[in-house]
Amino acid sequence: MILVFALLGIATAWLLHPISEYLIRIGSPEVKRAPFRWRAPMLVHLFRQQREIANFQIELGIELVSAGVFMLLYAIHGITALSLWLMVIYAFFALIALMDFRHRIVLNILTYSGLVIALVVNVLLLQQSLASILIGGIFGFVIFYGAATLR
Repeated sequence: MILVFALLGIATAWLLHPISEYLIRIGSPEVKRAPFRWRAPMLVHLFRQQREIANFQIELGIELVSAGVFMLLYAIHGITALSLWLMVIYAFFALIALMDFRHRIVLNILTYSGLVIALVVNVLLLQQSLASILIGGIFGFVIFYGAATLR
């Protein structure tokens, strides 16, 4: 069963590539990209000794890390709603990381939707106080703002 989760992780990472390209095209029209073409997962290209693909290391890395994370989630939580939820969260953050690695762009539509979802989940499902959520948000903002100004 753990092999099924590894394949699910690879498939999820493989689907993140066209999703990231699509979101870049609609979210940042000033960025000109070549037409998108479907291709096999990077592990297939690795076994075929075809490494001349652009961003090969990034895409292969995302696929291998995703396989590892999905296997780890299965080993820790099994097949539960929590493991499914954690896989969705991982896929969201992996999508943001992939877009940042490839294009150096993090789209506002992903950032704002992630903030709203985190706020709703923390208030409604986890029953955390609004004050602790705001303190965490302010702390995170200060860290990212500090990192941005140090460049």
